[in-house]
Formats: sequence, C-alpha cells, structure tokens
Amino acid sequence: LYMPQFRVLDQNDFATTMAVFLMLFIFIALVCFAAVIVIAFTRSMTLALTNARVYDDLRRLGAPPDYLYRTVKGQVSRVFQVPILVGTVLIYAFYGLIMYTNSQPAGITASEGAGMLTCLAVVAGVTLLLYLVYRLTLRQVCAVTIYRKGG
Repeated sequence: LYMPQFRVLDQNDFATTMAVFLMLFIFIALVCFAAVIVIAFTRSMTLALTNARVYDDLRRLGAPPDYLYRTVKGQVSRVFQVPILVGTVLIYAFYGLIMYTNSQPAGITASEGAGMLTCLAVVAGVTLLLYLVYRLTLRQVCAVTIYRKGG
C-alpha cells in the first residue's frame, strides 16, 4: 500500500526482466533442439549399423536399390517425424490456444496475431533445419546400409 511506484523505473525493470527471460528461453531452446538433432542422428545411425547386415543380405538376394532406399527412408523418417510433429505443430497449436484464451473476451488481438505469425516463421525455420538434418542423416544411413562396399 505504501510502496512508492516510479513508472519509468518499473518500465525499465520490466524490459530488463523480459530480456533476461527471452535470453534464457533462447538458450534452453537451442540446447533442446541440439539434443533433438543429436539424438535423432544417433538413433538413425544405430538403426543403420544394426541393420547393415540385413540390407547386405537383401542386396545379395536381389532386392533392387529402390526398395532398399524406401525401407531405409521409412525407418529414418519415423525417427524424425515424431519430434517434428510434437516439437513444432502441437506446441504451436498449444501456443495458439494460449493466445486465444489470453484475452478477456476470448479471441486473438492484433498484437497477438503478429506474435503468432512471427512464431509461425520461427516454426517454419526450425522445421526446415530439422528437414535438412533429416536429409543429411538419410544420406549417411544410405551410405552405411545400401551403398557400402564389401560385406
């Protein structure tokens, strides 16, 4: 009740606090996405090394390279689809739900809509990055399983 309030100081303190929270969020997001990329790549390569002899046997039995590629692609895509769907699409939908119910008559204001469009651009960028990692991983897995020399 008797606490003095200085509007300029409160606004600067709010900006500093939000900047700290934003930097902390960005750091945690980078660590999480790096973990997702490393785990997905490692899991895909583990699948490739585990099944390398199976693919070698299939190749010797006369399986065409297109069939081998499709099976490898199916295995690797399953490893990447779940994090991409959960980490981007469902979280963005949850964010949209929060923005919708945040206002007192439920709805999305203009500033919230702009924030959601910015978030959508970030989601598209992250999805593109994960897709590029997926293509790199698929190439590496194919090199280990399908296109390897010897036996």
